[in-house]
Amino acid sequence: MKIKNIGTIEDIQERTDLTLVTDSQEVYTIFEHIGGNQGLRIQDEYGFYGLFVTVENGDYGEVYAYNGSIPHLWKELYEVLD
Repeated sequence: MKIKNIGTIEDIQERTDLTLVTDSQEVYTIFEHIGGNQGLRIQDEYGFYGLFVTVENGDYGEVYAYNGSIPHLWKELYEVLD
């Protein structure tokens, strides 16, 4: 699993295909699903408790993470790649 800085939340604010996820249990489950223990380690290491995700064919397509859980437009945004 890799993370890649892609800018700020402001850069994706116009996208209508992304779903905001801030529930801590759901964020935890998504990280566990896409990266197992490595995903959970990255979540804790970087403090990612908010996500923007797409769902494609019943699975997660794009996953973007940011620090904390409040999606301020100025926050750095990271693409989470498996």
